[in-house]
Amino acid sequence: MQFTAAKTLESSINAPAKTPAPAIMFELAMGYWLSRCLYAVAEIGVADHIADAPVSAADLTRSCGVDENALRRVMKALSSRGIFEATEAGFAHSSLSLLLRSDHPQSIRAFARMIGMPAMWNSFGHIEHVVRTGERGSLKIDPEGIFHFFQHNPAQGALFNDAMEAKSRAAIHAVLGAYDFSYSSSVADVGGGKGHLVKAILEVTPDVRGFLFDQAHVVSSVPASDRLQVVGGDFFTGGIPHSDLYLLMEVIHDWDDEQARTILKNIRAAARPGARLLIIETLMPESSEAHVANALDIVMLVITGGRERTRNEHAALVESAGFPFKNVLPTQSSYSILEAVAV
Repeated sequence: MQFTAAKTLESSINAPAKTPAPAIMFELAMGYWLSRCLYAVAEIGVADHIADAPVSAADLTRSCGVDENALRRVMKALSSRGIFEATEAGFAHSSLSLLLRSDHPQSIRAFARMIGMPAMWNSFGHIEHVVRTGERGSLKIDPEGIFHFFQHNPAQGALFNDAMEAKSRAAIHAVLGAYDFSYSSSVADVGGGKGHLVKAILEVTPDVRGFLFDQAHVVSSVPASDRLQVVGGDFFTGGIPHSDLYLLMEVIHDWDDEQARTILKNIRAAARPGARLLIIETLMPESSEAHVANALDIVMLVITGGRERTRNEHAALVESAGFPFKNVLPTQSSYSILEAVAV
């Protein structure tokens, strides 16, 4: 298939001005139907069975091994929101549903599956408990936390890692376009998962060498090379390699301020004066405007106990760990790059 960039999705909850307020609220209250349908078709892999031409519900049923009546109704519901297109000949791809294909370069299939998998869905089932107590819902799933759960449930843990890689991969081009990494002789991707970010940096900066640092069970399958050193460890206890530049992409938001400060202090202990730190995160807006960071913040509240932070909150955090804040660079994505320099 030929893939083109997906069009920006306008908010599906922006109802026409004349829609009565109760109707809007009813739809919002039922909003989980969309997320669960999206999860179901991602889990089944429906998008992979549609190529360039429409496919009938009967043919999709046979290829996916599902119930025709249920699939048809779910596909019509998703098509009503621009996810797939319902035609007389069957169901075709829209610019959004293409992103559910496993082979799309910006595929979010793994992310859609991860958001709906049992550990996540069941954690959100405890949202009332979260609001009443401030205790994250994932502790009802595993008293030692979601990352402990993933470590001991390898299938869901692998899906989580795949989802994080897919989410970040979609923004890597924007990150590479916003910062010049060629001025560093070495780059350390701390908490970097499978190393998708540091590998992308090494591809465009042939004179730079890299380090990938994450838990041993996460990086155990990542091959090292003459330019990439893979280091298993725990950023809460140290062992972070020396480097000119340190990257933390969607790591800090997983943790509360004290835990995040510990990570940053351990990086600072490894960093020589002049080393730079880049925190790549979605910034929480200072105002109450609608922003994807608000949704991410609730995910952090329920799942990890972390939070999304504003520019000023990030600046205060890094400075408290010994990294004077320098500036913020926007990217052509929802991410911003916060830069600090060790002194």
